[in-house]
Amino acid sequence: MTTFEEDVLECYYISLGYLTLKNHIFSASKKRDGGEGRGEIDLLAVKLNQDSEIEDVAVFEIKFSITSPYPWEDSVKQLIKKFIKQDIEKAIVKIVGKNVDFKFYFAVGIFNSTTKQNLIKKLNREIPGKYKLDDINDQSKPYEKYRLLLTARNIEDEEKTAQITIINFQEMHKFILRYFKKKELYKKGYTDSRFRSIAHYSSIFDL
Repeated sequence: MTTFEEDVLECYYISLGYLTLKNHIFSASKKRDGGEGRGEIDLLAVKLNQDSEIEDVAVFEIKFSITSPYPWEDSVKQLIKKFIKQDIEKAIVKIVGKNVDFKFYFAVGIFNSTTKQNLIKKLNREIPGKYKLDDINDQSKPYEKYRLLLTARNIEDEEKTAQITIINFQEMHKFILRYFKKKELYKKGYTDSRFRSIAHYSSIFDL
């Protein structure tokens, strides 16, 4: 079953011309201890150029709480499980048909004034010296907050490093509504209820 947050992100990327795949279950090459031998991609977005060649690939993990600020108690374990332990690279090759460069995104919320300090504390406690956390100050993408380089052992017990962009979903949601309003997409006669909802709210709120 999909979530509201997954639907919003998927609609945005479709509006940008991406092909999307949501809640894709794949078999792991090796069963994890205590695991079911499978993984899941919440959202995969693929952009093709005019020659139908792959131009951009984005992989999203979406974890959202409307009551608890990020990070949560098991946040570091979630990052390692999703971006290191799972065989996402192999799954993407099966989907798109070849090895491609792709970007990892972790969409979460709520952020507050202590989010970064609390995340650093958890990283230092669980994987000291195995990470690098930098602020992202891109005014064109205000929802992108941190760039995390994370090193841990994968399912094959090999050391692996993943680069993850941590996103504040609440800010991205506002950004998407502004985008729909700026492009006047609310004037389109969408039949998809997800697009209709985004278009409707973009037209009635002062963003």
